[in-house]
Amino acid sequence: GLAVQGDEVIAVGAGGWNMDLVAVSHDGGLYWTVTFTSTWMAPGWYGLRTVAIDPVSPLTVLAAGWQANNSMDCYSGLILRSDDGGASWTQVLKTAQTCSGAGESEFRALAIDPTQHTTVLAAGAVVLEDRSVGVIYRSDDGGTNWTRISSSTEVAAFTTLQFDPLTPTLLYAGAEARDGQSGR
Repeated sequence: GLAVQGDEVIAVGAGGWNMDLVAVSHDGGLYWTVTFTSTWMAPGWYGLRTVAIDPVSPLTVLAAGWQANNSMDCYSGLILRSDDGGASWTQVLKTAQTCSGAGESEFRALAIDPTQHTTVLAAGAVVLEDRSVGVIYRSDDGGTNWTRISSSTEVAAFTTLQFDPLTPTLLYAGAEARDGQSGR
């Protein structure tokens, strides 16, 4: 995942033990500083899929993805928040850990409401009753507290979120189709 605001660039990704997950550049990508590795909140492995910078308060950054246990057979969706431009991170949401072949609990998309920057949406999947279910969570305080606002048994995971630039009250959500043989 990648977020850009002016000269601030934040990149997130997946990593194994002691691998880089978040890197921050304050000069448009010329020089980078690693601010998060998978040993930061050990034990476990992490994969961050998406990142968003608050357009009004650019020191507020959110990153989302998954956290697995050390054997990589159980997963939780994870959202992290930084209030200092990515220098330090706090876990603000972690979904229940699931250990199932039906899929992993994870977040894949973040969107900040362009008309109300403290409203943030996160989309992904959780496993309920051995089945992957698409979910959308909402925060009205800039990503500190979260409430699940949507669950869909029709899709395995929500993968993208995008506010319409011409009608910012309209939100689009992309989804991963459900496979008839498995949960995903």
